[in-house]
Amino acid sequence: MSQVLQNPLDFPLAGSRLIEASAGTGKTYTIAALYVRLVIGMRADSDSNAALETPLLPRNILVMTFTKAATEELSDRIRARLAEAARYFRDVDNVAADPFLTQLRATSEAQGESLNYLARLLELASESMDEAAVKTIHGWCQSMLKEHAFASGSLFTQNVETDDEELRRQAAEDYFRRFIYQSDRATQTALLAVFDTPDKILAQLSSVEDSESVQVDDDIAERLQREAQRYQSELNSLKQHSCSAFERVLADLEGVKGVAQKTKQIQKFVDWCASDAQTDVKFTDANWRTISETDLTKLHEKKLAGAELPPYWLQVAQFKAKFEAVHQIKRGFDELINRHATQWVKARFTELQNQRAEMNHDDMLTRLRDALRGPDGEQLATTIRQQYPIALVDEFQDTDPVQYEIFNRIYRLKEPLPDTGIFLIGDPKQAIYSFRNADIFTYLKARRDTEGRHYSLATNFRSSTQMVEAVNYLFQRAEQYERGAFLFKQEEKNELPFEPVSANGVKTTFRHRLRSQQLEPAPALYWSVSSEQKRKKSDAFNHLASHHAQLIVNLLNDPQAGYYDDNDALQQRVCAKDIAILVNNFAEADAIRTALSARGVKSVYLSERESVYAQPVARDLLYILKACAAPRNASALKTAVAAPLLNLSLSELIQLQEDENTWERTVDTFIDFHEVWRSQGVLAMLHRLMHHFQVPATLLQDKINGERKLADALHIAELLQQNSMALEGMAALVNDFAEKVYERQSFGASSRTQRDEQQLRLESDDDLVKVITIHKSKGLQYPLVFLPFITYTPQEQYRIKPPMTYHDEQGDVQVLWSKDDSAKSRVLDELLAEDLRKLYVAVTRAQHATFITVENVGQFEHNPLAYLLGDDALTDDLYKAASEAWGQSDVSVVSKLEDDERFEALQEQVAEYTALKAREMPRTQLLERWWVSSYSALRYRAANDYTQSGPQTAVEMNLIEEANTATGEGNVEANDLTYLPSHLHQFPKGATPGTLLHNVLEHCAIEGFSTVLSDPQRLSDVIAQELRGEVWDEYRDNLAHWLMQYLALPMVFSDTMQPTALSDLTSYKAEPEFWLPVIELEAEQLDALIQRHLHPGQSRPRLESIELNGMLKGFIDLVFEHQGQYFVVDYKSNWLGDSDDDYSEVAMTDKILASRYDVQYVLYTLALHRQLKQRLGDEYDYDTHVGGIAYLFLRGNHAETGGVYRAKPPYELIAELDALFKGRENHDVA
Repeated sequence: MSQVLQNPLDFPLAGSRLIEASAGTGKTYTIAALYVRLVIGMRADSDSNAALETPLLPRNILVMTFTKAATEELSDRIRARLAEAARYFRDVDNVAADPFLTQLRATSEAQGESLNYLARLLELASESMDEAAVKTIHGWCQSMLKEHAFASGSLFTQNVETDDEELRRQAAEDYFRRFIYQSDRATQTALLAVFDTPDKILAQLSSVEDSESVQVDDDIAERLQREAQRYQSELNSLKQHSCSAFERVLADLEGVKGVAQKTKQIQKFVDWCASDAQTDVKFTDANWRTISETDLTKLHEKKLAGAELPPYWLQVAQFKAKFEAVHQIKRGFDELINRHATQWVKARFTELQNQRAEMNHDDMLTRLRDALRGPDGEQLATTIRQQYPIALVDEFQDTDPVQYEIFNRIYRLKEPLPDTGIFLIGDPKQAIYSFRNADIFTYLKARRDTEGRHYSLATNFRSSTQMVEAVNYLFQRAEQYERGAFLFKQEEKNELPFEPVSANGVKTTFRHRLRSQQLEPAPALYWSVSSEQKRKKSDAFNHLASHHAQLIVNLLNDPQAGYYDDNDALQQRVCAKDIAILVNNFAEADAIRTALSARGVKSVYLSERESVYAQPVARDLLYILKACAAPRNASALKTAVAAPLLNLSLSELIQLQEDENTWERTVDTFIDFHEVWRSQGVLAMLHRLMHHFQVPATLLQDKINGERKLADALHIAELLQQNSMALEGMAALVNDFAEKVYERQSFGASSRTQRDEQQLRLESDDDLVKVITIHKSKGLQYPLVFLPFITYTPQEQYRIKPPMTYHDEQGDVQVLWSKDDSAKSRVLDELLAEDLRKLYVAVTRAQHATFITVENVGQFEHNPLAYLLGDDALTDDLYKAASEAWGQSDVSVVSKLEDDERFEALQEQVAEYTALKAREMPRTQLLERWWVSSYSALRYRAANDYTQSGPQTAVEMNLIEEANTATGEGNVEANDLTYLPSHLHQFPKGATPGTLLHNVLEHCAIEGFSTVLSDPQRLSDVIAQELRGEVWDEYRDNLAHWLMQYLALPMVFSDTMQPTALSDLTSYKAEPEFWLPVIELEAEQLDALIQRHLHPGQSRPRLESIELNGMLKGFIDLVFEHQGQYFVVDYKSNWLGDSDDDYSEVAMTDKILASRYDVQYVLYTLALHRQLKQRLGDEYDYDTHVGGIAYLFLRGNHAETGGVYRAKPPYELIAELDALFKGRENHDVA
C-alpha cells in the first residue's frame, strides 16, 4: 500500500522512490515543488526537522521525460515555480502563496536560514534554467555518450538520424540479395513462403526485442535443409504408423448401422495419410472430435459392445497429439526463418549505421546500456552519479527494459547508494505506448525494487467532483472482479490496483437539456447503449458517428447549455472549442468528421506524426512542379492543370484540349512560372502560381477541410524551398520531391514520419471541435469529451499479427511467431489489459462530462467496456445490462441509442460583440524610443538613424573608426627619408591595415606582452597568424621589427611614474566591453560640456544633433593597473606624416580634436570611473586611482613623444557627465 503524499515537503529526497500520480492529480506541480527543495538544499522530509544540505544547481538535477514538448513544458513550469518561490521568500505579500510555499518558508525560518540567501539561490536557479538538465531520455543518453566518449566507447561525433526507414529498407533488400537471389530453388521457396517482399521483413523488425539473439552468420540454407528433412521424416513416420490404425478402425465399423457420418469423418484422416499433404491442412473441429478418446470410447461401447478400446483405436485417439507435435516442427521451421531474417537485417542495419557514423533514437539507449554493462561500466555509472546526484524521471510508466536497466545500473534502485536519489513519477494506469516498446512489466519490476517506498497523489485537480466520482465508480466496480480492474490481480496481490482519488472540484457546473426539457446538472458519464445485435462495422460506425454528431449539435444549438456558477448564473455557453472527440485512428476520425460536416460543424483532426507528404495535396503539387520544370512537356502540363488543387472545371479542361490559343496561353503562363522559379526560387514560384489560379480562395470555400489543405500546400512549398538549397537544379528537386511523395503514398506505405519538419502543421483550430487520437490526448484536458467508437474492437485476425511480443508468467519477454502458438491467449490478454488502460486515459480527459456509446460490434467480447460490464456484457439485452451496472449512480446515466434520431443542423450563432473603445496609454506607460548606440554614432551617423545598433565587436568598432579617419591618409609620396626597420611610416594605410595592427597588439595582450617579447618564435607566430596572404609578404619583417621594438618601448603614461613599456605591465585587460545606460541625453549638450573642460577655445567638428536614449556601448583596447593607478589605452594607427616630427604633442592633439577622440576618451574614462566606483566602493577616489588615458599613435614609435598622447579629464567633467547620463539636470558635483 502506498503512502498518500499530501504535501511535497513530506517526501524524502534521498534513495529510490516511486510516486504514482493518477490522472489530473498534480504530477507536474509536485515535480516543480521537489525541484525547489533541491535548489535550496532541503533534502529531508518535514518531519525530520534536519538542517539544509548543499544546494544543487539546475545542471546537477536530472529531470527526464519522454517527449520534447513535455521537456519544454516541464522546464517552463519549473522556471516559473523557482521565480515564484524567490519572490515569496523576499516578500510574503508579493505572491499569493499556496500551502507548500507557506510551509517551506516557515520551515526555513524555523531552522534559522537566511531567507534572502535562499531567495537568491532560487533566483539564480530560475535564471540558469537554460542550462538545466531537463531532457528527454534519448537526448540525455546522447549527451552522456558524447560527454563520456572514452568511458562509453562511443565515437566523438555521430549523426543522429531520426528517419532511418531508407537504411532499414536497404538492410532488408540486402537480405534478399544475400539469401534469396543466390540460393537454390528449395531455399527460395521456403523463404518466400514466409515473406515475399522486403517490406514483410521490415514490418516485423520493430516487434522483436533486442534481447532476441541468434547466430545470424549461419548458413540458413543448410539449416533449413536439416529442419525440412527432420519434418519430412517425422511426417512420413506419422502417416505410416497412423494410416493402418485408421484403416483397421474403419474395417471394424464396416457394415455397422448408424455410423456413416463417423466413418466419413475418419476417412478424411485416411485420405490425408495417403496423400502428400502436410500438417498445415485444416481439419475441422468435428473431424477432431470424432477421433477424440471420449467419442471413440462411446462409439466402441455403443456399436461394438466393447468396454475397452483396442490398441489401434487408442492409437487413433492419440493421433491429434502426435499431429500437433509434427506440426510444431513445421511452425518452428517458419519461426527459424523469421528469427534469422529479423536478426540478420538488424545486424546489417547496425553495420550500415556504423559505416555512416549514424545512430537513431533507440541506439542512444542501447549504446549507453552496453557501456554500463562493459568493463568500465561501474566507473561510468559513478561519474554520472557525481554529475547528477539526483534524478527525477517523469512519465515512468512509459519506460522499457533498456531504459530501466540504465537507471538501475546508475542509481541501484533496489539498494540505493547514500547521497543519491532517483524518483520515478508516473501512472501505470496510463501505460498505453506498447507500440513504442513501453513495457508495463518493467514498471512493475521497478515497483517491486522500490517496495516500501511508494507514494501516491490522491487528489484530482482537473475534473469536477462528479467526473471524478464517476470514474471511481466505473473502475472500483471492476476492481472487485477476480482479476481486478486492470487484469493484474492475483490471489495474494495486485500489482496494478485501481485506487480511488478525491476531487478538488472546479468552480462551475455543466448543465444541459439532452435528456429533458428541463435544464439540469449533467451526469459526468453519459452512456448511449444500442440494443442492436451484431451488425456490420460500417453500419455501426455510421450510426455511432451520427449519434455523437447530433449530441454535439444539440449542445451547441442550446443557448442554455453551458457552465453555471454557484448562483446558477450562466458563465459561458457550450462552444465548439470545448469539445474533444477521442478516436483510435484516421478511419474513425474521418467517420465522425463526415457526420459533423453534414451538420455544418467544423472540426480539426489532430493527428500524431502524420507526414505532410502523405496528404493528397502533395501529389497535386508534384504534378504542378513537374510541369513548371518542363513547361513545354505537353503530358506533364496536362496532368498538372487537371490536378484538383487548381480546380479547373471540365469545360475549361476541354477547351484547353481543343483550343490551340488557350493551350498556348497556358504554356506561356507555365513558362513564366519556370522563369520565376529560376530567378527567385521555388517558393516564390508556387506562391505566384497559387494566386494566379486563386487556390487559397477556392480551398477556403471548403469550410471543413479547406484550411487543412491550404496549410499543407504552404507547408510543402516551404519544405521545397529548404530542400532546393541543398540540391542542384530543378530536376534534382523534382526527383527528390517525387521520392518523398511516393514513399508516403505508395501501396502499403506508412504515412507517419519521425522528422519534425515533415509533420503536419495545424491549421487554425480556434473555435473548432477537436478530433484527436487517445494516445495524443494523454496529458491534455477538455471540458467535454466524446468517445463514439471506444466500443469497437477489431477481430482477432487483425490484431494478432506475428511476430509479437508478450510476457510469460515470470514477466520475461517472449515472441509469438505464429498465430497457432498456444501463447496467443497471453497476447490477447495483454492487448485487453492495454485497452483497459486506454479507456482509463480516455475517460479521465474531461473536466465536466464524457459521452460514450456502447454497442456489440466487432469482437466485443475482447472490448474493455465488455470487461467492465462483466458477465452480462454478451447477453441479448445489452441496454439492460448497462443500466443495471452503470445507471444506478447519480453521476452516471444510461440512455438507449435510438435508430431513428432526428437530424438537426448547426444553427448559425450570432456572436455578441461588445463595442470596442481604444484605450489611451497612461503617460507612465508610454513606450520610449530606446536603442543601443556607440561613440562612432556620435560623430559619424546620420541625425535620424536610430535603428541601427552600435558595433557588436571590438574589431567592428575599429573598422568603423579606421574607415572614417582614413580620409586624407591616402598614399602620399614620402620624401627621401631614411627609415629604420622598426619604422611604420611606409606601412600601408587605411581601415584594413589599421585593424590588423589592432589585432596584433590584442593578440600579444592575450598571450602576454612580456611572453611574446621574450620568445621570438611566438612573436613570429603572432605576425604569421595576423598577416595572411601574399599581399603582406613584403611587410612581415618590417612589422616584426616594429613589434619587438614597440613592446619594449618605455612610454610616459603619467607624470607621477617612471616610463613603462607594455612588456612591463602585469595587470591588464584587453578589449573590455562596456555598456553605459543613458537617458535622453542630447549630443549637443554632451559636446558643450566636453569643450568647456578640454582644450577650451580650440576648434573641432561639432557632434551631430542626435539624442541618446538607451545604452551606449564600446570596447576599450586596453585597461591596465600600475602602481595602484588605472589607465585607459587606445591604439591609433592614423598616419600623421612621413617623419617622426609629425607625431609631436601638438600634431597628435590636433588629430585628437579633428577626429573627436576627446569625446571617445571621456566616455572611456566615465566607464572606468563607474567600474572602479563599483568595485572599490568607499575606498575609491578619482584623483588617486584614475591615472588617465593614453592614445598610442602606433606609427610614432620613434618620435620624441613615443607617439603617446596622454590626458586626464578633470573630475568635475566626469562627475557632471555621470549625472547627465543618469538624466539629472540639476546635480551636485562637489
